[in-house]
Amino acid sequence: MTQNVPKDLVGFTEMAASSRRRRLIIGSQGLDKTGKTEFIFSAPGPIVGVNLDIGMEGVAEKWVKKKKIWVYNFNVPPISSQKSFIDIFNRTRGAFESAITNKDARTVFVDTATEWWELARLAEFGQLAPAVDIKRAYGPLNQLFRGLIRMAYDTDKNLILTHKLKEQWATITENGKPKDSWDGSSYKRAGFGESGYLIQVNIEHFHRDGQFGMKVINCRQNMNIAGMEFGQDGCSFTDLATSVFDDTTAKDWE
Repeated sequence: MTQNVPKDLVGFTEMAASSRRRRLIIGSQGLDKTGKTEFIFSAPGPIVGVNLDIGMEGVAEKWVKKKKIWVYNFNVPPISSQKSFIDIFNRTRGAFESAITNKDARTVFVDTATEWWELARLAEFGQLAPAVDIKRAYGPLNQLFRGLIRMAYDTDKNLILTHKLKEQWATITENGKPKDSWDGSSYKRAGFGESGYLIQVNIEHFHRDGQFGMKVINCRQNMNIAGMEFGQDGCSFTDLATSVFDDTTAKDWE
């Protein structure tokens, strides 16, 4: 509706409460074998994704009987030339853009976004850490990666970006000297540093006392569920979605 917008606000539209899209842009993180891939496949289908990981084998089998899952697999070589990395990244980017704009896809994923970010850096610099001024070097690449994630906001599709965790080290003083130290239990997300700001819902998967689960780190649409934990029998995409949008039911996310 535009009739209530002042005439001098050219190009503006009036937002309505009903304009809130019933889809989720999710950042999923966790240590290995904590249920990240299982969570992806619990999302509404058809599911379309870019797979840069090896964790899908043995997990997807039970889901392909229930829904359509289309995957573009990339096996990134451990050692290669920058030219090869550019080619591989461009193919992954093309696959992602095809998925996020596909009319049939309901959920899109990248597994893992950590490896995708590493691939982007290898394509841009030929190495993971450029030997020039960091801010100047990363500017164009950061903008490109932001743009890829933001593409999802122009669609009605769910987007799931999985991330690995890495040890979170801190500098402590020991015998009067600074020393890097890890407490053995602190981790942080590995990958594109701005992902957390661009994503609507950030969750962390865990395996504790023999049970799988997930925790909501934060949620833009419903901050009341920040800190909420879901147990093994309730850590699916549907459980999360119906908590974020409490006026929906499981049927809305089939």
